[in-house]
Amino acid sequence: MKKIIIATIAGTMLATSAMAASISTYPMRVELEEGSGIGELTVFNAGDKPANIQVRAMAWSQDAKTGAEDMQETRELIFFPKIFSVPAKGQQVIRVGYQQKVGDKEKSFRVFVRELPVDEPGQTGARFAVQISSPAFIYPKGAVQPTKPTVDGIEVAEGKLMARVSNSGARYYSMNKLEINGSKGGKEVYKGEVAGWYVLAGVSKLFPLNVSRVDCQKMDSVHLIAHTQTDKNEVNFPVDAALCGKITVETAAKQ
Repeated sequence: MKKIIIATIAGTMLATSAMAASISTYPMRVELEEGSGIGELTVFNAGDKPANIQVRAMAWSQDAKTGAEDMQETRELIFFPKIFSVPAKGQQVIRVGYQQKVGDKEKSFRVFVRELPVDEPGQTGARFAVQISSPAFIYPKGAVQPTKPTVDGIEVAEGKLMARVSNSGARYYSMNKLEINGSKGGKEVYKGEVAGWYVLAGVSKLFPLNVSRVDCQKMDSVHLIAHTQTDKNEVNFPVDAALCGKITVETAAKQ
């Protein structure tokens, strides 16, 4: 039996990594207001051969206190077609809908578009399959999407210095990046940056700052700048030896 390696492309990687494969999707995410009808996700095939596609959906949630990701099988999200072939240089529209009550907070899902590998004559070894994961959000009527991220504080969890970023709104927001500027006595002693991610409605999510214990001990305060696509939030937090002493995982942020 030949081994199949599945590479899943998700989130902000979609615009670059997906284009390197034969298939890609647009838009990056599906967003539907409750009762608004049907949304569309288009699959493009840039290859010279037809692409056989299978689609499935998972309910997507984050732990309310840590933001840990979880996905579960679901039938709540309606989509069609589920299995199809996209001709070379062609495209196929997937229609997405939701018929249940949404409630006070939006429902979040991920739609997985997987290219099924095809056996080629004389092919040996593992086969490579691309799977694109696109978010789908169904939000309550009139719900407004937050634009500015909320950074509540810093703490050590799982041996890492973390920033706690929360979302008390009814809709998600996507934090693009988090800048880290450490200082001591008003002089900058550390500068770094970590990638952001989605913060779903009603969630408080921990983001590793990738600051080592040694670098942490150089600071007496840290200035964090959290960015979304349209806004940013700047906050300062004190840093002390007791906090830094809890760091056991040695990592480094992009500098």
